[in-house]
Amino acid sequence: MMRSEADACTSPDDEHHYCCVECLTSAPTLYRRYTTHASVKLTRCPGCGLDVDPYVEREAMLIAFDIILHRIAAYRHVLFNRNPFADFCPAASIGRSFKFALGLSILDAYIKFEALRFRLYSGVDPATSKHGDDGDDGDPFMFVHLLAWSFLEQMALLIGTILAVLPLLGNNFDVTSAKSHIADLPTRGYIISRISLAIMLPSTFKAVTIFVHIWENSPTTRALGSVFVASMQWMGVHCCMERVMKWIVDAQRSPRENGLLERILSLIPGCPLIGGFILRLFIPFMVGLLLNVPILMRQCSGVH
Repeated sequence: MMRSEADACTSPDDEHHYCCVECLTSAPTLYRRYTTHASVKLTRCPGCGLDVDPYVEREAMLIAFDIILHRIAAYRHVLFNRNPFADFCPAASIGRSFKFALGLSILDAYIKFEALRFRLYSGVDPATSKHGDDGDDGDPFMFVHLLAWSFLEQMALLIGTILAVLPLLGNNFDVTSAKSHIADLPTRGYIISRISLAIMLPSTFKAVTIFVHIWENSPTTRALGSVFVASMQWMGVHCCMERVMKWIVDAQRSPRENGLLERILSLIPGCPLIGGFILRLFIPFMVGLLLNVPILMRQCSGVH
């Protein structure tokens, strides 16, 4: 559940930057709690006059449905207002991202592994099958190879997206909030953590793809699952960059001409993800050439 006005950060390193899910106006709290635990009043947004976050009172399943329907207010709720995602501790951010990426890589590697087994047993690609006729799966370490490949793809996507955003963050945000002349301005670490979450959290939808494989194990199923995950990642990065641009506008004491990157982000907030996809394609391609692993290169995102 969200924190009320009486709840304090457990550490001075924690950052909480709640916002209105309709207009992105910053808010110190999401609700006020009165005498009883059930007596809660949602905070009104000073910008648009609506409730800051009506998703606070909704069940997680309803929020998940809205995310699947690509409702931007639901993405803003999860990325900025919902615990434990709203909590951020710089000391633990790298470790959490690494563990999260590893867990998602296991899901992705399993999808690719099943795709490979399907091709070997069905004889679609007999050139890659060593013992397809006698029921052997070929290389016993194939799943480990696919896991490493999936992790490489995941990190390349994450690093590429962050690198595309860093020029904007370096000019407008400090490393620590103590250096900022505006108290509500977040640190670069906080913004990078939101972008990381926007990229990795939608990848959990691959678990649904695994269940769909029970009825339909085909390249089309895997391709549709990958496209849907990419669309949710685009929505997440879109929300992050929209709020970054609002922070920049609010922090400007005097109007100034925006740079090229700022103008592009104003028109297409989700475009940093394109840089991530390019790096995700480039790095595995180069590693595949260096290590001579063509069988893994053909398993990228389960699309054949």
